[in-house]
Amino acid sequence: MFARDQPPGNVSWVEEVERGCGGCVDGDVGKRVWMWMWVMDVEVDNGMWGMVGENLYGVHPMYLVVEENGSSHAVLWLNSNAMEAETMPLPGLTLRSIGGIIDLFFFLGPTPEQVVAQYTSVIGRPFLPPYWSLGFQLCRYGYNSLENLTSAVSRTRRHGIPQLPAGEYPVHEAGVANDVYITWPEGEAPDENFGAGDVMLGYVWPDNRTAFPDFFRQKTRDWWTEQIVDFHKTLEFDGLWI
Repeated sequence: MFARDQPPGNVSWVEEVERGCGGCVDGDVGKRVWMWMWVMDVEVDNGMWGMVGENLYGVHPMYLVVEENGSSHAVLWLNSNAMEAETMPLPGLTLRSIGGIIDLFFFLGPTPEQVVAQYTSVIGRPFLPPYWSLGFQLCRYGYNSLENLTSAVSRTRRHGIPQLPAGEYPVHEAGVANDVYITWPEGEAPDENFGAGDVMLGYVWPDNRTAFPDFFRQKTRDWWTEQIVDFHKTLEFDGLWI
């Protein structure tokens, strides 16, 4: 069923064994919940896991139903606009979107394994992470005392792991010099722009001001390539988390 201004899709089924939508803080739809979906690379509000119903880094608007006899199916509600899902006690599900082009994919299984295989044939197969990425990692969180922090720095140096000097970031300095960042239109930068001139600043993790490279411009791509090549000459890394 579709409405003119806000197209919802209503779905009902016989059994109550239904799961989805992935990437949401509260993915248990065995109860009546609302889940809203909009891809934003921002920190969630409530600590590490966010508010109930809030999506994390990505959204997966797909639900899977498993009947009592094991027969299964799934539906992918693919759309670029903001969406929300509401479970109902029928049992059933209402999907809403504020607009956009809606592509519906039906995966008929009939087994759960076949449903997942059919689903990944559309969105892409998962890849095996590199083994080096599965080991212990250094994190910026958890240093609850100066002694704890200096101990981590000393241990890292002792094992010969390179570190960037604190308070310096030549990549950003080169970016400013090469005019690679997204900027405000002329005359529209805020009066207080923290010394960034006309560079547009936003907030991401950690909670501080961030400049965003404009990768639609060739000179930005050239600057980024040069920085990565120079960094690899210093430290022959296997991969980058960007």
